[in-house]
Amino acid sequence: MSFPVNCFVIGAQKAGTTTFASLLATQPDICVSTPKEPLFFSKNFARGEDWYESRFQQPERSILVDASPDYSRAPTNLFPEKNGLESANYQGIAKKIFDYNPQAKFVYILRNPIYRTHSSYWHNIRATYEDDQFSDLIRNSDRYLVASDYLGQIKNYFQYFEPEQFHFVLFEELVREPNIALRDCCAFLKCDYHLPEQANSVHKNASYQFNTFGKLTQKVFTKPRHYKRASRLMQSILPKAVKTAIKRLSTSDIPSISAEDHAFLTQLFAPSNAELAKITGLNFEVWKN
Repeated sequence: MSFPVNCFVIGAQKAGTTTFASLLATQPDICVSTPKEPLFFSKNFARGEDWYESRFQQPERSILVDASPDYSRAPTNLFPEKNGLESANYQGIAKKIFDYNPQAKFVYILRNPIYRTHSSYWHNIRATYEDDQFSDLIRNSDRYLVASDYLGQIKNYFQYFEPEQFHFVLFEELVREPNIALRDCCAFLKCDYHLPEQANSVHKNASYQFNTFGKLTQKVFTKPRHYKRASRLMQSILPKAVKTAIKRLSTSDIPSISAEDHAFLTQLFAPSNAELAKITGLNFEVWKN
């Protein structure tokens, strides 16, 4: 098997896609793209298929995985296009993938939409992309809500693909039993499962915020991307102990979501979650905690 790419981990953002892609990459039949988020069908479509397929360093493997959470950020019936959504990037992704490979399979990791929304907001705060208040945003914008509308995102894909082409993973079960989540996904992809040597040591995108010291450090750089480049360089050359010390010095845990915001989001997503349970066959009782 070479091309076309035949497996897409489409989301959700801040729901463990980095962890899961790392797990998939441990399997001898699977090649995950480099980077794991090529964003071809969203932001890089104009670069063409040759560019896209060159992101896969072992194309001879039977399963080629594109793990781009951007692919589940399209407008939905609940959250139609508005409030600055980059519609040019996110419109029509499901149709583009169908035209590329109508036999594709999809993996969708579902995290409690309340905590996914909150985590995504703090991710952008940390990246200096956001300075509005969370409470205001969830009541007046779809900026963080559209990617939490899992039902709407799935319906976008069901216009072109059959339900049998989708495998759903609960984030909470992935955290608790990553090996089982990986084994079940391999069964869905019809490839052999091999127990990873260090299955519990895969990379995870942790949620944190920069404290006063961390924010001052960021301001040394004129643009966020310059800070990111410097950070990546330091990550690659500094000893682990030094990196750990720097993180402790410059970061702190993100605040808990307020009771009022939690109640608002619970009511907002309750109807969608009920229908989502019927479509996916998953039990979302864990989301009620």
